[in-house]
Parts: sequence; structure tokens; C-alpha cells
Amino acid sequence: MKSVTMPGIDREVAVLAMGTANVASDEQADEIYSAYVEAGGDIFDTAFVYGRGLGEELLGRWMVKHNMRDRLVLLGKGAHTPHCRPDAVATQLDESLGRLQTDRLDIYVLHRDDSAVPAGEFVDAMLAERERGRIGAYGFSNWTLPRVKEAVAYARKRGAALPAALSYNFSLAEMVDAVWPGVMSSRHAAWHELLASGEFGLYSWSAQARSFFTDRADTADDEMKRAWFSPANLARRERAYELGRARGASGNQVALAWVLHQDFPVSALIGPLTRAELEDSLGALGIDLSAADVRRLDNG
Repeated sequence: MKSVTMPGIDREVAVLAMGTANVASDEQADEIYSAYVEAGGDIFDTAFVYGRGLGEELLGRWMVKHNMRDRLVLLGKGAHTPHCRPDAVATQLDESLGRLQTDRLDIYVLHRDDSAVPAGEFVDAMLAERERGRIGAYGFSNWTLPRVKEAVAYARKRGAALPAALSYNFSLAEMVDAVWPGVMSSRHAAWHELLASGEFGLYSWSAQARSFFTDRADTADDEMKRAWFSPANLARRERAYELGRARGASGNQVALAWVLHQDFPVSALIGPLTRAELEDSLGALGIDLSAADVRRLDNG
């Protein structure tokens, strides 16, 4: 496993973060999570809404069983629509910590935004949890760039800890249409400027574009077609396959390596449900891309 320094975190973390949204049983968690840690992984992404709480419960039971909590970095998310309010932060965090059987989250991210609420009110709610010692770094998922900048300006004016974490889609394939209502991609020039400043770490979900760079895309369902199929993305897919053939790797591994070769701090979320899927993602770590490779994979 390779590591990266992420803003707001006092230790390096794995460049591949383990997603927990679709793990469905204690047995599956034990197999996949243990294999990930054995490979050097140490950061887990979860959320209040995953599996209506099952995602957090499974991770919590696995951590207790293997005495893992102090070895890991936990990224949690809360205040999802329709409970996207500042006062939901503390109540949902209470429940998340209980499910996870821990007293703190290293990173806490607001899962959605309500633009009718001043950004500063959300920031105040997050800062209150920092002061209580229940969260470390904080940040946003699926907030517009102007809203993120509003939050940063508010925290800076207060002289308070600045937000340091962003959880957005980022992959070699551009998200043509939102995978779920209200989700956003950070794969645009304006976001790149913010990320390249080094003030935020990006925890990129769907870093492999939900299997777009695998053979599953050959028999894609309507959801995959809607979210990922475009002439530009299909050309990117072919270039990833071409480079993969030259390097003895899969197109999926090349696409994941592309995410890891950006000029800003990033930890790419993976969501393997089998050891074979985990091994495929780990294979991306051995692919070295030049700046020219990164540009060509994206733009041809």
C-alpha cells in the first residue's frame, strides 16, 4: 500500500480507502476488511445512511472483534437529505458513534447541503463537535464550489479550524449524469484550482466509475449508461485498455492509477465485495504514470 499526506490529518493514510456502503454481512466484512488491512490499508469511509445504519454497525463490530480502532482512520458522513440541517449533525453523529462503537471520527463530512441555510451555521455545528473531541478534520460532500468557499471564508473570519476534506466523485470517466440525485463531481477546472492549493484532501468516491472500465460495461444497464456513457468516456476507456495491455494491467487498474497520479492530495475510495475485486484494485498501485500518460488518458 502507498500512503499520502492529507490536510487536517496528523498521519499519512492509504491512497486507497475502503468503502463500506455495500458490504452486507459480518462474514463479508471480516473477509474484505481484514484483507484490506493486511495489504496495508488503514482508512475506511462510511456514512449514517449506508444500509440504514448497517454499514456502520458491520464496521464497528469488525473493529471491536479485531481491536482495530486505533490503527485506523475513519471518515464518516452525516446530515443527509431530508435531515440536512445543522442541528442534525450532533444527533446523527451520536448514533453513528454508537454504531461504530467508538468515541470519535477522524474525518467528518456533511453528506449533503441545504443552500437555504447559511454555510456558517453548518460550520459552527462542525466546529462544536471538534471542540467536543468527537471529530477531527471536517468538510463537505456534494456542496457546490461557491458554498464550499463561503464555508471557508466563514471559518477563516472566525479564526477557527478550516475545513480540510472533500468527498466528491472523481474518476477518469466524467460523470455525465448524477449517479444519485444531488451528488456532484469535482472533475472540473474550478475544482482543480481549489484542490491543487493543497488546502483540501479529496476522498474520491466511484473512483473507478462504478465498473465502467471493466467488462461489465459491455452489458451496461440503463443506470450505468446514463451516468457514464459518452463518446469522450468511451474513448478514455479504450485508451485505458490500450495502456493496460501494454503494461500487463487491466483497464480498470489503469483508470484507478490515473486518479492516484493527480497533482493534489487524494485517497481513492474502492468498494470491493470479494478478495478478487480487492486484488484488482491493489494492482493499480504498481502502475506508474508519467504526466504525459495522465494527459493522454484524459484527452487523447
